Amino acid sequence: MLQMANHCLEGDSSALQQLLAHKADVNLTIRGCTPVYMASQNGHTEVVQVLLAHKADVNLASKDGVTPVYKASQNGHAEVVQVLLAHKADVNLASKGGFTPVYKASQNGHAEVLQVLLAHKADVNLASKDGVTPVYTASFNCHTEVVQVLLAHKADVDLASKDGGTPVYAASHKGHAEVVRVLLAHKADVNLAANDGATPVYLASQNGHAEVVQVLLAHKADVNLASKAGVTPVYKASQKGHAEVLQVLLAHKADVNLASKAGVTPVYVASQNGHAEVVQVLLAHKADVNLAREDGVAPLLMASQEGHTEVVQLLLAHKADVNLTAADGATPVLIAGQFGHTDVVQVLLAHQAELNGM
Repeated sequence: MLQMANHCLEGDSSALQQLLAHKADVNLTIRGCTPVYMASQNGHTEVVQVLLAHKADVNLASKDGVTPVYKASQNGHAEVVQVLLAHKADVNLASKGGFTPVYKASQNGHAEVLQVLLAHKADVNLASKDGVTPVYTASFNCHTEVVQVLLAHKADVDLASKDGGTPVYAASHKGHAEVVRVLLAHKADVNLAANDGATPVYLASQNGHAEVVQVLLAHKADVNLASKAGVTPVYKASQKGHAEVLQVLLAHKADVNLASKAGVTPVYVASQNGHAEVVQVLLAHKADVNLAREDGVAPLLMASQEGHTEVVQLLLAHKADVNLTAADGATPVLIAGQFGHTDVVQVLLAHQAELNGM
């Protein structure tokens, strides 16, 4: 059997025929894999044809439920896929994870294989056990041609995974602007959110994909739609320091002061993380420099705590209250002193910070 396996893996059809002439078992498995599986995996069309001519079972799967046509589809062997399907391979037979040949071809960007599968009536919308469809995985992996083929064959453009993510959500998350355009041209819902309330424009903003944000907003994405935690695209761009994305959002009338459910504003989180350029942009668009969390902690106190001297200077230049006190009595200069940020203390004192409590 090892000889047969080697012949199948290496594509030696002549040696294989000699073995089969001596009644070798054409369906005997090694580690759960049949000879036709091995040959299909490596794209050896002639070997596959020989095996099938000797009545190899075209649908025998490995222990994880992977069939020869699945493996050939995954690896982009279009000619082998064609041969297997001509011998009644089940085009929709899924692995134990729920992955079909169409899914694997889509995931890996094999457009030619996909065309062959679809010509044999493959189900374009069969999802994995996680609810991920072929068009979702193709969108996530930026296989634009594959996405176009799937949509032309009636793939459901808005079918979501179990976590609520749609294909346009996946493409936006990864920054694939061309794929996003294709999906939107096929009427994808630009505002469909995942289970946590995150929208495509939220994900694109979080990850710094300015072009994708621009495309989504041009297609009526809701610039202020927040996640279930009350976090907006502006908040995420500010948190991550994506100044270019922030400019795009603000040009589309994003609300600069919308706070999360915890009371944290974009300028607060940008100040906390030391994103001076983002703070500058937010303040230029009328961010409330003194808007505090429920516990009274304002952007200046947080920037002082973290030692972000440049941010502290920016906030003070925009009339931040240097003595604004948190609910526990902490002030910016007190906190800066406690954390050893001498430069920040000096800046605060130069702006009339009061030393009470130090």
